[in-house]
Amino acid sequence: ALVYANAQLEREIAERKRIEQKLRQSETQYRQLAQDREQQLIFSDRRVAVGDLAASFAHEFNNPVAIILGFAQDLLREVESTEVEPHNPLRRRLEIIESEAQRCKRLVRDLVDFVRPAPTNYLWTDLRKLITSSLALIATPLRKQQIQMEVDVSPDLPQLLLDAQQLQQVLLNLFFNA
Repeated sequence: ALVYANAQLEREIAERKRIEQKLRQSETQYRQLAQDREQQLIFSDRRVAVGDLAASFAHEFNNPVAIILGFAQDLLREVESTEVEPHNPLRRRLEIIESEAQRCKRLVRDLVDFVRPAPTNYLWTDLRKLITSSLALIATPLRKQQIQMEVDVSPDLPQLLLDAQQLQQVLLNLFFNA
């Protein structure tokens, strides 16, 4: 009877150890799941904070950009109404100011959209033209720093299906960081 009771106790102990091991595994899994959920909540809170910050920044930044854009457009109209010379360098500089102010507005809008990304605007794009126009945007800052630009762009670059705004932003970042 003692041997039988001892064997039964050993089986019960083995069963309890097996159950205890399963409980530990479950506890580890639930602890990991809780940590994952906590990280997701932290990330979600950060996105909300970035969204609030982006909205505040957009409001404050868009006001001076709108003023700059308005003055650039007014000056462009004045130059166009009195223009005799077809390739007036002043007109080109004002067009760049207007274009870059518009780009600033788009960048701010993209920042606000970061928390709710908009679909990418894929269009067939002339890559050579995009590179050339991007280089034209940095010509004045380079000239002021007495940096001479050397451009070697293949004349037979293909058209690519891409978001030109995003690629131009990448190119400008590369140019300014180079």
